Amino acid sequence: HAPKDPGELQEYIVRAIPEVGPATAKAMIKQYGTLRAVLSASAKELPQVEGIGQKKAKKIVEFLDGKFDK
Repeated sequence: HAPKDPGELQEYIVRAIPEVGPATAKAMIKQYGTLRAVLSASAKELPQVEGIGQKKAKKIVEFLDGKFDK
């Protein structure tokens, strides 16, 4: 069940991304400041976040850019 607190809800949304756990979600939000900035970060920018390497960044971006196929 989704949290009601805006900050917790942002973290909850980021944690839903494959390859992103709680610590990485917090680091991403801290690094980028807003949910929009987190979701807009490029594969080149994401490795600036602790816990995200090049492979993980690529997988995250591929997921976010994937077409909805249903």
